Amino acid sequence: MPACANTRPEEASIADIDTRGTTRIPETEPPARASATACRVRPIQGDAAALSRAHRLPLVSRIACGTVLGGVWAAGYFGIAWHVAPVADLTTALDTAIPFVGWTVWVYLAGLPWIVAPLAVVREPGLFRRAACAYAVAIGTGFLCFTTLQTEAPALRAQSVPDGLGCTTAWALRTLHRADAPVNLLPSLHVTLAWLAAWALARQHRRWRHACYAVAAAVTASVCLVKQHTVLDTLTGLLLAWLCIRVTIPGRRRAFA
Repeated sequence: MPACANTRPEEASIADIDTRGTTRIPETEPPARASATACRVRPIQGDAAALSRAHRLPLVSRIACGTVLGGVWAAGYFGIAWHVAPVADLTTALDTAIPFVGWTVWVYLAGLPWIVAPLAVVREPGLFRRAACAYAVAIGTGFLCFTTLQTEAPALRAQSVPDGLGCTTAWALRTLHRADAPVNLLPSLHVTLAWLAAWALARQHRRWRHACYAVAAAVTASVCLVKQHTVLDTLTGLLLAWLCIRVTIPGRRRAFA
């Protein structure tokens, strides 16, 4: 009678015993194949650490794209401000009730390098293309709104005075007033582009996404505290940012993830 006759099926699967008493261990998957299978893991999209140099968008390409977008923005923004006369003042009692906080001019000005930060940080080609497309849609939509309904807010500019501020802060405020006329207000492109930058940077570096959105929130608050925009300008700027993100990413993804 064979030695394995009394062996249960589950035990026979562990070892096969032949009639000579020798034991044969079943073959297992070679270690090299198992390790290769375990290592076949695709990097998470948007994680800069997982991007190889071959899959990073060159800095020259990013700068070229940013230069084109910046040139279009500057030509359109200042051209519209000089040639399209204001037709409406949407200032409300809430806008005049918000206090003027002079030092927030630095937060407002910090929003300018923040807006162009994706040029240096976002290196994933697909994400950069979506961000550039969102910027272009935002700028084009803003220009359409400025030419259709040019607004002004003289009451806000009257509240924004450098009296009592330090020399450097007062100089920064006066420089801002000279460079940026109180027009082209609705929607606030400053708010829109700040949130688009936060979205792009947060998707590139997910561990810093909360900090990115905190910076965008601070810039958003500064446009009202430094009296550059009304609350309605700010809200429409936020709405435009959300719409631009929804337009440039597949519908199955969340806008702010």
